[in-house]
Amino acid sequence: VLYFARYKVHASLCDCNKVKALYSGDERRKSLYDGLIVLPDAKRPQFAYVCCETRFDSKASFARNRSAYETKLCTEIFHFNALNNDVTTGKCTKSTDKAHKQIKISCAQCLLKFEPNGFVCVSSPSISTMLIVRDIARENSMRKKEAGLTLHADHADYVCIVSVKALLNMSKARTRRETVAASLDLTHELTCNNGISVDVITRNVDQEHIKIGFGHHLKSLLYIVSNYKYQGMHWFVLVNSMEGEVNFALDLPGGKRRLGENSFDCAVRETEEECSLIIDKSWIQTTEESAKDKGNLYFMLTPPEKLLTQSADEVTDHFSRLRTL
Repeated sequence: VLYFARYKVHASLCDCNKVKALYSGDERRKSLYDGLIVLPDAKRPQFAYVCCETRFDSKASFARNRSAYETKLCTEIFHFNALNNDVTTGKCTKSTDKAHKQIKISCAQCLLKFEPNGFVCVSSPSISTMLIVRDIARENSMRKKEAGLTLHADHADYVCIVSVKALLNMSKARTRRETVAASLDLTHELTCNNGISVDVITRNVDQEHIKIGFGHHLKSLLYIVSNYKYQGMHWFVLVNSMEGEVNFALDLPGGKRRLGENSFDCAVRETEEECSLIIDKSWIQTTEESAKDKGNLYFMLTPPEKLLTQSADEVTDHFSRLRTL
């Protein structure tokens, strides 16, 4: 932990080349790595940490015990109660040991096969319903500030509602003419339907059209659902102003799960951090997963009726309680 800032946690006896290199084909040494394995996130890691009593007996048993195994690993590495939020992120920010302060641990792809990262797509065929969800997220963000809370570093600049049709047209544009037309349509939705000033998101008044980029996870989900029923829906997206060739980027809420966390709990936490929207299991309609990318799970959500009648006082009370924690 003294030399590497980032680490990856691998499943016991996984097939990753970095793990295989540890025992170099020697089956006698292979048993030494029968547990959760922590490796520096480097091309040729020179050492490993193996968590005892987290062995792989079968896929079923490992899946049942995964959360407990990962929590045990957190406790061993950081010497803290693994329920502490700073520990389960894989970040050690409260340690007095300076060598620990920059440590960040994430799950390797082999471990994500058992419990993927979590992302969310809030959608509805009703744009009026989705605009209520957007306004609730914006209101929550404002209430956080009023309650004396600092927005997360990854919090979006804006949250917006856009049609899946406009997103698909943009993602499928190949020629310059198609790109310009799709960009103008999407810009119209962002400015006219969501109240974002063009002056805010464009850097050059003379350019022909605002340049829009899509984040990896929005691209992935659009590819998955390109021929599905979602084409008549409206989606909740994060919008961030960008420096460089792209004026602003759109993506979905979500991110990497913490050790010991399940996919939906990850999605709930990341969504609140990135856009101040509070979700729960009552929102879930279905899930989507890429055949190529098994490490990410997309929760397709629809806002429940109770959310649409939530009062401003309830929101204020929620963030006031957070401030006192």
